[in-house]
Amino acid sequence: ANPWRVAASRGTHTASRIAVEIELLRCQDASNKSCSERRSALIFASLEGNIIKDVLLFQNRTWQPNSKRDEARRPVRWIGGRANPNLEKAFGKVWSGELESLLGDPFHFTDKATGREIRGKAAFIAHRARFAEFFPDGECLPQEIHSAGDIVIALSRCEGLFKRNVRGEGRKVTVHIADVARFHGSKLVELHSY
Repeated sequence: ANPWRVAASRGTHTASRIAVEIELLRCQDASNKSCSERRSALIFASLEGNIIKDVLLFQNRTWQPNSKRDEARRPVRWIGGRANPNLEKAFGKVWSGELESLLGDPFHFTDKATGREIRGKAAFIAHRARFAEFFPDGECLPQEIHSAGDIVIALSRCEGLFKRNVRGEGRKVTVHIADVARFHGSKLVELHSY
């Protein structure tokens, strides 16, 4: 009666992996297209030959009202292309802290888990610095990276001890993050994190 609909999807595949980023809308009335609920997700499926071996699903858990700005918040517009090892290597700087030389102008970051958006290099670098205060000894390493044209997709694992004077301090934390990054030339200009 009130189904979720796939409003946009982009993806790529290699011999062993399919990755698809999707946007879902739920409309109150399908006839008048009144859509107020939306969420996004990233699906990674591993392949053995033509058989899907396993599937990982990353999705946001927040609801956002539909608005004229929705087009800008939709998933990265993936385009086809060959694998680009240079961009895959450059993506490693996202976690090494060398952001000043990596990020382009303009730069746009969306945290798909929370719906938070950050625009501009300085604001994103400040955001990463605040994040590091909670995990000063934390380390994030890409476990798997694929690319197609100017798009890099990566699965990363972050581990560290939780700091600051808050509940849970001193606890070891492991976070799995999936990123979809779009480059312009050698500069990272758009990043979606799940």
